[in-house]
Amino acid sequence: SSDPVNTLNRALELKPDSLKSWLLLGEEFERIGKIKEALESFESAVKICPEYEIPYLRVAVLLKKLGEQSQSDWFLKKAGELEIHYPLPSK
Repeated sequence: SSDPVNTLNRALELKPDSLKSWLLLGEEFERIGKIKEALESFESAVKICPEYEIPYLRVAVLLKKLGEQSQSDWFLKKAGELEIHYPLPSK
């Protein structure tokens, strides 16, 4: 798409509980330097699927970039706890 943010926002209008759309929107906002919007998108993904570690990891990375180390550490710890309960499949 020539305008991924607009496309993803339209997708979210149709299906506001789309984890994939929230994650992709967060990644796109991060790519274009809109960190606040990226954080909001990843936090929306956390609300939709709180047992999935990836949104927590994405938030942690962004918070670290913003110099918010203690908040970043909390999200990293939370992601680590979730990965223990829901480990990735072995190859």
